[in-house]
Amino acid sequence: MAMSNNAKNMKTDALLRLCWLAANEEAKHLGAVAIEPVHFLLGVLKIADPEFPKRLETSDVSSAEWAAMCKAACNIRHYLDIIPEKVADKRRRLRAKLAAKRTRPPEAQSGMLHRSKELKRAFHDACLFTDGDTLTLRTLVQSLFELELVSLDDIK
Repeated sequence: MAMSNNAKNMKTDALLRLCWLAANEEAKHLGAVAIEPVHFLLGVLKIADPEFPKRLETSDVSSAEWAAMCKAACNIRHYLDIIPEKVADKRRRLRAKLAAKRTRPPEAQSGMLHRSKELKRAFHDACLFTDGDTLTLRTLVQSLFELELVSLDDIK
């Protein structure tokens, strides 16, 4: 699906970029050839974990931006309707389930994998529902669920 000029000019917020990096690492660790929606879900669960802020180096982030990122991460956890204490456990179970199905060894090359066709569709869809010029992680998460590319069954 070709993206409109509007979507190509869309910026991404800092939390979405962090999630994208986390999803890339999850995909590579699981031997994937592309970042799939479920890998992005693993990244989302990492960010939604209340312990997430403690794991980041924040020296290059302003305190206002940091506060906004923490609030957005909390908002995403509420959207997923997961008890804070259960986020890490749900992420680990999903990762283990995916690892059990792995057919390729982990990818050792550095760099970013491409997004799968389905994940690109979620980005495109999320851009259509974005006010302004910045795509947020929350909007992308909602798109992933509304397009049924991921579901709550993935994280039972």
